[in-house]
Amino acid sequence: MIYDIKVNSMKNPLGIDDKNPRFSWKMKSDKRGTMQSAYQIIVSSDENFGQIIWDCGKIKSDKSIGIVYKGSPLKPKTRYYLKINLWDEENNLSSDDTAWFETGLMGTDSSVWNGAKWIGCPKKTTNASALDTYLLSADFKVEVSNKAGFVVAARNKDNYVLFEIDMDKRLLASYEYCDNAWDGSYESGNVPTVKALGNSKGYVIPENAVAYGREYAEHNFTLKVDGRAVTVLINGIKIIDNEKDFMPENKPNQPRKSYLMHIGFKQENSRAVYDNLTIANTFTGDIYQQDDFSDDAGAMSILGDVTDGKLIVENRFELACPVPSVNVKKDFSVEKKIRSARLYASARGFYNAYINGKKVGENFFDPGFTDYRLRIQYQTFDVTDMLCQGQNVIGATVGKGYYCGYVGYSGALIYGKQTSFIAQLTITYEDGATDTIVTDKSWKFTDKGPVADSDYLDGETYDARLDFDDWKKDFPSNCGEMPWPDAPKPTNREFEEKVPFELSAQIGPAAKVERTIAPICISENPKGHYIYDFGQNMVGTIRLAVKGERGASIKIRYGEMIYKNGEIYIKNLRTAANTDVYTLKGDPNGETFIPSYTSHGFRYVEITGNGFVLENPDIIVNIEGLVLCNIESVTGDFKCSNELVNKLQKNIKWGQRGNYLLVPTDCPQRNERMGWTGDAQVFAGTAAYNMDVAAFTEKWLQDLKDAQLMYNMDGAVPDTAPLGGDNRSDGCAGWADAAVIVPCLLYTS
Repeated sequence: MIYDIKVNSMKNPLGIDDKNPRFSWKMKSDKRGTMQSAYQIIVSSDENFGQIIWDCGKIKSDKSIGIVYKGSPLKPKTRYYLKINLWDEENNLSSDDTAWFETGLMGTDSSVWNGAKWIGCPKKTTNASALDTYLLSADFKVEVSNKAGFVVAARNKDNYVLFEIDMDKRLLASYEYCDNAWDGSYESGNVPTVKALGNSKGYVIPENAVAYGREYAEHNFTLKVDGRAVTVLINGIKIIDNEKDFMPENKPNQPRKSYLMHIGFKQENSRAVYDNLTIANTFTGDIYQQDDFSDDAGAMSILGDVTDGKLIVENRFELACPVPSVNVKKDFSVEKKIRSARLYASARGFYNAYINGKKVGENFFDPGFTDYRLRIQYQTFDVTDMLCQGQNVIGATVGKGYYCGYVGYSGALIYGKQTSFIAQLTITYEDGATDTIVTDKSWKFTDKGPVADSDYLDGETYDARLDFDDWKKDFPSNCGEMPWPDAPKPTNREFEEKVPFELSAQIGPAAKVERTIAPICISENPKGHYIYDFGQNMVGTIRLAVKGERGASIKIRYGEMIYKNGEIYIKNLRTAANTDVYTLKGDPNGETFIPSYTSHGFRYVEITGNGFVLENPDIIVNIEGLVLCNIESVTGDFKCSNELVNKLQKNIKWGQRGNYLLVPTDCPQRNERMGWTGDAQVFAGTAAYNMDVAAFTEKWLQDLKDAQLMYNMDGAVPDTAPLGGDNRSDGCAGWADAAVIVPCLLYTS
């Protein structure tokens, strides 16, 4: 009996670029000791094997792994069918299993994309939230209670810096609001404390900044931050003059406090009007983000209400990421009966694609983690059943991911500055005709979507009030077209040879839900902080069902341990904020949140209010842990008479599940999560024994080759692959050994 037929170590792969794929299979028989003596591989372009494109003939061999295709050139976007005939040692024929594989675009440059363009925000943006040197400027006018409150460096409503202007008292005050969970000061009950920054009595606003009688006129507020030094101007007059050590310090065990992160306007029992909001480079003047609130396309207009080209904030405190997710869509019509449809898609950033309001596929974190300067993977999806006759809509949301979000210790913006999306949808009709829909500037754009922030290390912020539902909502702007990436020179050496950028088919399985886990108990400590214990340290995300009032906002944090008093322990996460925030839309039937742009290492999940104590836990209907992994099947196990050894083996498998996500990492929870070569080579043999890691490791070895190219043209092996910046100036033994040891162990395992 023939079973487990694979192509490039995958079952029935959809969308491969390999011109000479490799075939493998397994054989079993009721007769003990039966062995393969010969094989025959037949590949056809039709299911009934009427059009044979390769028949290798009967080959006398017991080989069943890595048989290379040597037939006619494979065509792009084509499904091929595979049949294996086997003979045993008594020349008995077995032929009772078939498989298929489907080619992708079969090319790595723009020529195979049918004119599809990289598209995204029509404005020039960057991940401004990652800046620690910036200028923030806005016009403001106070109307009620004579106050205006500017918020920066905010992770959530419990952690931020507030600059509050009081026109009645003619004072500018500044405060840090800090959740004590980040510094271990639990004596006050894990709730925010307030600390005055700079002059505790506030800074006097002189008459030449705001003349008496003009308190209700329009003024300008400008904040300049250079690391921890701050300058504040009102109407061009300095109120705070380059004061050092003003912004909160970035401590090793705390998230990045002096970075811009989220911004906002806080109006408690007050009303102010804002206009001409700008975030720019303090020194060069380059504009990172700008919003004059003249239309609904403004990236930061979700704060308050926009009326007559002004932002009005009254008795509200809302935060926004300076560069939220990119959302693009295209409406199109289908008039004929569909035979098949394929979506080929990728992004600079992590993306989710949607057709007619439903997510395409079950993947997480597409297009995966590579050195995006050299290579980005694209995915192929069978979307035949997602289309309908008549009007259809295709869309995508692109988060920062590793492309411009934080990567390891190296900070953000390692690979690029502006997220974008590329796709082609190919529809084949029953009559043989085809239509192709590609991304271009005719697609519609908005960044007023529900995914307000999407950093893989810091967490996801989701505002369900801005849900697209079926994606038929109008988007106000046309997309901007982005240039095709041009790979840079390696980091350590300059050379004349041009390095091509490749947009290539995904190798190996994508990250998916491997299993779900329910919590085993719940506790409350401190008051209003609900701790869910899943009984198992895992890596992934959650599925959270909630029901409550519109605008209610909850904060979700993840930890591997708890303190003796039951409070969640997160100091080991270091600068990874690892916090999700969800704002309810108020659906009376309830709503579900699955953070899909971030992953967490955790056993415990803490849920509380975002900016308030969650006094009523009934808002939480249900919670499940979703284990995410790039490995699809367990292939080996070990058991013995010693239960401690058996427990060790179980823990090893859980460690592999958690660290074989995107790339083979050394730790999946804190601010690291890189493909460390030393860790990969030490564990490679055990990994191959426990699970089917062939395709996953093959992909990572391509990352390793790319990293060698970017790191040093002489082939030196860096500490991490993909190359992310966390490396020694030269390669070293132990880590560099991965280039030899990992392929060898993969071959012999």
